[in-house]
Amino acid sequence: MRALQRYAPRQNGICQSDGVHFLMVGRMLVNKGVVEFAEAARILRATVPGLRFSLLGPLNEANPNSVPMSRVK
Repeated sequence: MRALQRYAPRQNGICQSDGVHFLMVGRMLVNKGVVEFAEAARILRATVPGLRFSLLGPLNEANPNSVPMSRVK
């Protein structure tokens, strides 16, 4: 099966909460888009409940661009 057939877009353009999980892999830095990822997660979860969002990457609070652990949580 070709990838474009296997991963075809849904008819209504919005997926239902059928196990969709978004994963951001990267350092927990403001300039890497962590804040934007979290905001997008808030917006999407309000529209499609049940979507999952996760962050995976190191946290280096010594870096001035680091997102504090309290904000990550």
